[in-house]
Amino acid sequence: MKNWSDIFSACANSGDYAISSTPDMARIEHSSRVYGFAFIYIDLSGIQTKDGFLRIVSRALKFPDYFGMNWDAFEECLTDMSWFASKGYILVIDNLEEFAYKVPRELKIARNIFESAAKYWRKHEMPFFVLLVNEKDKSSDK
Repeated sequence: MKNWSDIFSACANSGDYAISSTPDMARIEHSSRVYGFAFIYIDLSGIQTKDGFLRIVSRALKFPDYFGMNWDAFEECLTDMSWFASKGYILVIDNLEEFAYKVPRELKIARNIFESAAKYWRKHEMPFFVLLVNEKDKSSDK
């Protein structure tokens, strides 16, 4: 069991993490409130395409109208976030199994972009965490 409060306390820990949803979610959301971070829960249920992924994530993160619905624009928006001001960001990506199964290459690209964005924000001393819910861990955490 991770101590999310400790992890979120340092910008140097920004990055993407695999998590289990059941016990961790309440602690993660609580920690986000304690630190004043934006907590964004993104449910990918039924998402099977890159376009579907980009559409749902861009809505959740309130991307501007000019968002170009491609990976380059996705990365550009993740490293701007001026329209969604916060002391830090915690993105929880849940139910990504179908997306991962249908388009594993696209998930790999998304994960690389998330890590690149976290690296960018670490340099700018802004906490940025992407938590990917691991379906395999859901049942073992009860």
